[in-house]
Amino acid sequence: SNSLRANTDRALLNAFVQGSYKLNGGAEIGLSYMLIDGDYGIAPEGHVDPDESSVRFWRFPEFANSTVVMNASVPLGATSIVRGAVWGSWFRQHINAYTSGNYELLEDQQQDEDNTLGSRITFNQEVGKGLLSLAFNGLQSVHLEKTLETQEDGSLPAASSVAAQEYEQFVFSVGGEYGVPVSDILRLTVGGSLDGIATPQTGDKPSRDAQTAFGASGGMQYQLAPTWLFRASLGRKVRFPTMRELFGVALNRFLLNPDLKPESSFVSEVALITNGAFLSGEIIGFYQRTFDTIDQERVTVDDVSLRRRINLDGSRVFGVELVGSARPVQAITLNGHLTVMKPRGIEGDDTVFLTEKPAILGSLGVRHTSRSGLTLSTEGTYTGRAYGRNDDNELVPLVKSLVMDLKAAYLFSLRNGSVYNEVFLRVDNVFDTETLPQLGLPGAGRFLSAGVNVSF
Repeated sequence: SNSLRANTDRALLNAFVQGSYKLNGGAEIGLSYMLIDGDYGIAPEGHVDPDESSVRFWRFPEFANSTVVMNASVPLGATSIVRGAVWGSWFRQHINAYTSGNYELLEDQQQDEDNTLGSRITFNQEVGKGLLSLAFNGLQSVHLEKTLETQEDGSLPAASSVAAQEYEQFVFSVGGEYGVPVSDILRLTVGGSLDGIATPQTGDKPSRDAQTAFGASGGMQYQLAPTWLFRASLGRKVRFPTMRELFGVALNRFLLNPDLKPESSFVSEVALITNGAFLSGEIIGFYQRTFDTIDQERVTVDDVSLRRRINLDGSRVFGVELVGSARPVQAITLNGHLTVMKPRGIEGDDTVFLTEKPAILGSLGVRHTSRSGLTLSTEGTYTGRAYGRNDDNELVPLVKSLVMDLKAAYLFSLRNGSVYNEVFLRVDNVFDTETLPQLGLPGAGRFLSAGVNVSF
């Protein structure tokens, strides 16, 4: 249908500010703040009949996130430097679940609150002819969740009368990497890491043991010519399930899987890179083999279709990616990328499509910049065939799409170039093309935005 899709309105306020200060001796300190505040709706699934299947009628009347980041960079002599950041994030949302597409009668409300503290520290030291890099990442996150069920009169109970379920996680990663030039044209790199997760608070769900895993990587770069470089790399990394995947039922939308395991991946790629005056880009061939791949399936419980996260035996993805930019004339710039891949899940001796993983992704953009400061640009984004799972747990093809975007911007300066201003007008999805990232849940149609960017 070309009509407006019900419950796809949204109102958002975004704010971001960042500042930095350079100290004597080369040290630098910075502070940034980001705010997102709004409310929005989610389109109900359009591929099923709500009289016959369970359909989500959700609105987010409250959605807010604030993040503060402080970072610093401190040289330690001429051959070493320490960089670090600490950050805090405070997130809050309410989910209203309604009984029908009229969005009048509330069924349940979920209230979520997340408080997260994190840090990252890196240390670079010249050792011999090479560079040793050490890094630590860590975060602690607390999630509070309340589910309010409607009373006989249709109202919700007071939030203070409902106990919150508390979830907590600690995640860390510590690792090192050493890169050394073997000759003027050959450079080798080797690294390793230890990653871990602990969930000391699991609300009303069963407790889980802490987990750790090792990672490793290696690579080489070979200079074929002044503007041509060959690169190859191989690595292993583990991804632990998130708290949402482990404990989130999302107002009876998901069925939990207490046996969900982390997935581990071996990733390899080779690349040919060029950096010329008029053309630059990469041709990359890649292969990824994952064990215990986390995916989803549909299960029916008491005539209600639910999603459940599962571990496949594994998956493999191989393909080719092209990324590049060109400047045929001074005022025109071309940018593009194309990824062609074959993603498959492994179940015993068979392979299946991975859900919502397109076989082709590509974009091509053209930008024209005039001496007056006016910039005109257009970009086309193509998404190839992907598959989603219906209520019967069958893989269903999703639509392919080609989305065109347009942007016009004017850049000018004030105060002798100390303040730069950009006024822009942008139209995304100019032709209102149907996109389907998930089965029955379309992406945005035509979207018009205008704004001002100020830098000083």
